[in-house]
Amino acid sequence: MWVVWKQRNAKVHELEANRPRAIVRGIIQMALDYASKNGKASEQRERLSVCWAMPDRGWLKLNSDGCYSPQCYRAGVGIILRNDQGTHMKIAWEPCPSVSTLYAKVWAIRFGLRLISTNCKLVVKTDSLEVVRLLCMEAAYPWEVGI
Repeated sequence: MWVVWKQRNAKVHELEANRPRAIVRGIIQMALDYASKNGKASEQRERLSVCWAMPDRGWLKLNSDGCYSPQCYRAGVGIILRNDQGTHMKIAWEPCPSVSTLYAKVWAIRFGLRLISTNCKLVVKTDSLEVVRLLCMEAAYPWEVGI
């Protein structure tokens, strides 16, 4: 930010030409300097490999997710239902009420459960610990979802 401000002041007060490439080079150099002096944080992170795992024999697995964009007030959900061989049984998506990302993630599970027409052994997966806490009654719902 400082590089941009310095270039702006040079143009306004010293009548220098605006040099976008110089600004970009300055920002890149500052980022590189910061990374070299701070132990390159990106190299210190632990890498975690995540892959889909089949459910136990005789079970189905429902993977769900939801997202919300506050910029355009839109939300949507999607689910994938697979059997114990990894075969897709259902893939579906839909828009949902625009409240929050948390709401969309809960709505995604609701959407998936409503699509399953048979009694079955089911594993439900979500990427949100907060949703798990809500569904396990470890936290209070800030709204009504209803099944």
